[in-house]
Amino acid sequence: MSAVSLKSRKAHDKDFKRRAIDLAIRSALPISHTAKELGLKEATLYQWVRQHKKDFSVKSQVSGQTILDELTDLKKAFARVKEERDILKKAAQYFAKESQRGTNS
Repeated sequence: MSAVSLKSRKAHDKDFKRRAIDLAIRSALPISHTAKELGLKEATLYQWVRQHKKDFSVKSQVSGQTILDELTDLKKAFARVKEERDILKKAAQYFAKESQRGTNS
């Protein structure tokens, strides 16, 4: 890209891009209309929206896998806790019987 084309390109801050993308996605109007109202080239806003959707998709996949991993860990922990509970119940029953034998002697 030449220095001339770099100067002609407008620099938009992150907040402006975020708001423009949000407006383009949520609006019932076509993206081309939204771009025109914001003083942007259609292609620019389409590119921002496409990139946003791609980034969001990747984040969703990562989050989904993280949730599945956490669910697996929680299921394992729950099974361990149930096993420990059952062992404690048996121990309590055993000591209750031993206690009764001691008082009956």
